Amino acid sequence: MGVAKDTPEEVLVENAINQLSNLFQQQTDYHDTAAIFVEPVMGEGGYIPCPPAFLQHLRAVCDQYGIVLVADEIQTGFGRTGKTFAIEHSGVVPDVMTIAKGFANGMPISGIVTKKEILGAMPAGSLGGTYSGNVVACAAALATTKYMRTHDILGNVNARSDQVFKGLHAIAADTANGGWLIEEVRGQGLMVAIEFKSPTSRLTSSIPSSLSQSIKLPDNINKLVLDACYDRDLMVLVTSIYPVLRMIPALIVSEEEVDEMLATMKEAIKEVAKKIEATA
Repeated sequence: MGVAKDTPEEVLVENAINQLSNLFQQQTDYHDTAAIFVEPVMGEGGYIPCPPAFLQHLRAVCDQYGIVLVADEIQTGFGRTGKTFAIEHSGVVPDVMTIAKGFANGMPISGIVTKKEILGAMPAGSLGGTYSGNVVACAAALATTKYMRTHDILGNVNARSDQVFKGLHAIAADTANGGWLIEEVRGQGLMVAIEFKSPTSRLTSSIPSSLSQSIKLPDNINKLVLDACYDRDLMVLVTSIYPVLRMIPALIVSEEEVDEMLATMKEAIKEVAKKIEATA
């Protein structure tokens, strides 16, 4: 959007609302729009949580014009963000919700949850899927949901989330050991992302005093850190074209495993930073 990183959330929401209004005036009419699809936390776009105020605006727009609001919970559903479904953080109730991935702990199964009047309007047999009725996947989904109902998964997700974010913010604050490479730590629950600086980033006072403000940054710091993590047996992922590293651990990850991850991440970032600093 071309705005500063420290732009208040309410300003970002206002800009997004204006862009949505412009879209309806320039590209499609409200009454010609069947549905709006939204990820409560953007996945491949960089693990960016959608502000509740914007989701609430979408709900109001859909109610006003008879548009179906679809929440894509394929990556965020089943406890990933600290709620059973991420849309719950906003208080918004969608008309349709898509699910998969965590539904059966990674087995190939997906589903659609919607209102009776919507699903009932579809002719029998008109809704299908590649893996429809796979008995092994269905058994996995039953076992997964049973386990989640009999164990405090959400309690563990929220506790480990607090631990992860506290640890990553501490790494970012340790500028003498590479923390200056980090642009932002964000996410929700155990859907965690680190955005690194890029060649176009503004270098602020967080940069070590020994380095020049004109230091040349590579455009793949996230991939360099990923490789350093791999060398230390920590598996992490990147996201699309963005300088982002993401972590999406098992929802039953332990406190000890998170501590080990943080220690490894700290060393990986420190190694990459020292190599970049050596070229200054």
